[in-house]
Amino acid sequence: MKIHLNTVLVGLSLVFPLAANGANSVPVLRLTKKSGYGRIVQEKIQLQAGRSYQFKCRIWGAYRSDHTDHVPEFRGPKPVMVSRPKYLEQDGWTLCTSNVHPKESGSYSLVMATWNWNEFEVTQISLVDSSSGEDVVRNGTLNQGLSHWNSEGGRLTLSQITSLQRPRITLQGQTVSYTRFDGAKEELSAYRGKNILLLIPPTSNTSPTEIRRIVGKLDKSWAYYRDLTGRGEPFSGNRISINGQNRITVLPTLAAVEATCGAGCGLVGYAGIEVGRGTWLETYRNHLQRKETRGVFEYEMGRNFWFYGHILQSPDTPRYHLATAFATIYGYLAGVTAGSTTQPGNELVDWVQEYRDAFNQYQKDPDFARIKNGGQKGEKIIGGLWLHLGEKHGPEFHQRFFRAANELPPAINLQAALSNFVIASSIAANTNLYDFFSVNLKYPLPRETRKKLGQRFGSVIPTPIWNPPPKRTAPVIHQSTTNSSPNESIHRRRGMSLIPLNRHTLRLGGRLE
Repeated sequence: MKIHLNTVLVGLSLVFPLAANGANSVPVLRLTKKSGYGRIVQEKIQLQAGRSYQFKCRIWGAYRSDHTDHVPEFRGPKPVMVSRPKYLEQDGWTLCTSNVHPKESGSYSLVMATWNWNEFEVTQISLVDSSSGEDVVRNGTLNQGLSHWNSEGGRLTLSQITSLQRPRITLQGQTVSYTRFDGAKEELSAYRGKNILLLIPPTSNTSPTEIRRIVGKLDKSWAYYRDLTGRGEPFSGNRISINGQNRITVLPTLAAVEATCGAGCGLVGYAGIEVGRGTWLETYRNHLQRKETRGVFEYEMGRNFWFYGHILQSPDTPRYHLATAFATIYGYLAGVTAGSTTQPGNELVDWVQEYRDAFNQYQKDPDFARIKNGGQKGEKIIGGLWLHLGEKHGPEFHQRFFRAANELPPAINLQAALSNFVIASSIAANTNLYDFFSVNLKYPLPRETRKKLGQRFGSVIPTPIWNPPPKRTAPVIHQSTTNSSPNESIHRRRGMSLIPLNRHTLRLGGRLE
């Protein structure tokens, strides 16, 4: 069990000690596997309760972990509190540092567990007692070969990295090999931003300056989602290489490819977006003409940051789903934040107006069956509800809502999912919204929800029915019936999917999870 702490890390050593066997050769533990989990383990490490330890290791190449990778984790008599890892890339290596706080003294196993990386190379492993300066890891420099180290799920060998520094890779127009969602490979030009990596078809008809401006906007949209959810960066492994060299970057890839599952596809709960080349060309041309871009990238980011299916939805009510509403509403707001989406006349913006209108109509004649059984029509009502709550309680409502949802338990049925939604809304609004949902919107809420909110906020203050803003006429949007191309999910146990989703299919009510 690993519990994240927001602790401040100190004493990051930036000097890599050279191996004794030569300045250009460093011994590493190399773990290789085909699929599933692989773990490097050292047993019988003695930890003392009440003491603080600092874990360090150096990993070859660019590296990040997500909720499926655990470097480090501990097994022992009691849970060990481990801070969120900090990463520093230097000379082709990634320094990983965490603070460790055992609750009980005893013998523990140090584990470095990886799911996303089928090849994992690590060296200079240490766990230092901050009080005494003692390193409790044995053979962390690997001078004794594989002594004290073993593996679970994978093959562990001792290898040598023969170069301390990789060639400089700028990723500002460099050609890379990209592995698509369907496994096919394409040669694309890469443009690195602060938060994302944009991959586009190699062509002389685009301006690198203008592409970097587009990347700057996409950086801001990605940062919006990250701040909205308060969750760590989603990650889905390594997809690019240059001349056979992989693990080049851990940035999420936004790729314009020859073929994907529709106009745009995004991995649910994991980083990775693909759009068709036609969609990319439209985005680029609109940018050159200082028009609004279509918002497809921002929309698909909503797939990558959708972590809430097991909290706000219920498997016993398959037509009640929210992920398309999330991608639509927050893709729009992410675009507004980045300056790429602001005015009517853009497909995504006008689609958002349909959500406003749907909620307006629902309030005139509320019937929860229309939400419960409505599929995409029900999602439009919920999307309009999110917009309304943000307008009524301030723009900070949205961030507070999802950060509150992060702390709620998985929903075992529809009533639990609705209760989670109302509790998160009330926390975000800082007022008891039970009556607004149960009376005004006819939500079938359990009595326990009223009790919980009453304990937190006191007596219920009736919430007046919303007076909607004036309607405007939105152009008709022609809906595609393109089907998505499902792939097997590798993380069903966590309530999330790696299925790339077609935005047009989902507009017609396609299921997410």
